[in-house]
Amino acid sequence: MKLGQHRSSETILEVGVPQGSVLGSLLFAVYCSPVVDVIGSNVVHCHQYADDTQLHLAMRVDNTADGLSILAACTIDEKQWYMQKKLQLNPDMMMMMIRVDVAMYISMMISHLKQA
Repeated sequence: MKLGQHRSSETILEVGVPQGSVLGSLLFAVYCSPVVDVIGSNVVHCHQYADDTQLHLAMRVDNTADGLSILAACTIDEKQWYMQKKLQLNPDMMMMMIRVDVAMYISMMISHLKQA
């Protein structure tokens, strides 16, 4: 790095890119893109943007245990993949959002009430 008359010493990088590099974001995205295959092997869909990966899984309202089990296994596989690549997931930044199809939920509840 050079600033005015001052120049930092050179360092050989075995992994990573220099901070502030214009290639940093692009190279990170390319480097991490294979994690999609790991996630997909768990029958989970995902969306990646920069350093953010969102997992998506449709599950039945009356059987969320199976879906949550799949997501847990997928998260473990994803974490192991990142560790093998010398990267680390930040558990403080991990969150889960559950969306419910209200029409399907109401239909299911009416069906249960008719059976009772």
